[in-house]
Amino acid sequence: MKKLIVKNVIIIGIIILVACFFTYKIYNRFHKERSVDYASSSLDITFHDKSGEKISITKVTPLSDNLGLSGKPYEFSIKNNLTEPVKVTIKLVDDVETIEKDECSEISIPKEHIKVSIKENNGKNNIYTINELTDDILLETEIKALDEQNYTIRVWVASEIETTNLDLHYHGKIQIIENDSILARR
Repeated sequence: MKKLIVKNVIIIGIIILVACFFTYKIYNRFHKERSVDYASSSLDITFHDKSGEKISITKVTPLSDNLGLSGKPYEFSIKNNLTEPVKVTIKLVDDVETIEKDECSEISIPKEHIKVSIKENNGKNNIYTINELTDDILLETEIKALDEQNYTIRVWVASEIETTNLDLHYHGKIQIIENDSILARR
């Protein structure tokens, strides 16, 4: 009877160790694939998608605003590590490296037909066409001391586009700027 109890305790211990090991491995793999981090002395920026700050549209599918707002989100968080507020500018700029690599500068979707939405925390969606943005600025905001803000950006092709060329592309990058210093950059 005593041998059976010892044997069962050892088997249960091994099962718990194996379960802990694989849980740790799965968590680390998921976390590394889904987060791209940037930091300064005052801010930590975490993108919650493996594409990080990069946004791409490689297939033209015109959508209404309602459908565009239900599309793929690009989510990220900005955490202020200071005990004072920090001013932050969020921009959507062309991803020149990807455009050159894909050789698609001649087949870019016209910016007046690309819609973008940005939402801060649980606020409302602010919708723009890319050509309406002044200096590519989506949002200028201030993050309170020791606070963290979550942002969701969605990009889609406006339903007003009339094209037979479905091979048009758009490649952009989300840039986070603090005091004229670009933080979200590889």
